[in-house]
Amino acid sequence: MIRAHIRLLLLPLFCSWLAAAATAIPVKDPGFEDLTGSDPLHFGPDGYLLVFHFSQPSTAPSDPKGAVVADPVPGWMLTGNGGVSSAVPVLSIMPPQGGRNWGYLRKNASIRQVSGATYQLGTLYRFRVQIAAESAKVQRYSMALVSGTNALATTSGMVRAGAFTAMELSLVLPKDSPALGQPI
Repeated sequence: MIRAHIRLLLLPLFCSWLAAAATAIPVKDPGFEDLTGSDPLHFGPDGYLLVFHFSQPSTAPSDPKGAVVADPVPGWMLTGNGGVSSAVPVLSIMPPQGGRNWGYLRKNASIRQVSGATYQLGTLYRFRVQIAAESAKVQRYSMALVSGTNALATTSGMVRAGAFTAMELSLVLPKDSPALGQPI
């Protein structure tokens, strides 16, 4: 099973005025900690995933460690097979920041989120994530800042198993951009 782990840095979408102080744009559940449940097969008494367990959509292949839940990545829109996985203390590449979970995506899956903010003129937008490959293979990734269905900035590359790699995507919209005033 090939799985890419995603860990969003403190505030994955960070914008700053080019000549002013920084302004953070809120991201819902950047650490993938909102998933809780009561099924004792997959969740502990505290409501969090048991070690080695993960959430998955009902369309995913059956797995005894996989908790089939209606919303496998709360706060995020999931396309394809992915979810939230508990960090395994002994096997984890690095401990999660601010929590105990990783987000994961399987082959050709994606997650996205629309914030309550809108694109503004003269603002530098930075989208920062940390990505790692679970398997011994190299994994391909891509990320984008979008407005509706239009990608305004994209990047892609490869990450190796064994450590998280920080990725960043930056964008400043030109004054004639149709994305100005549109949701981020």
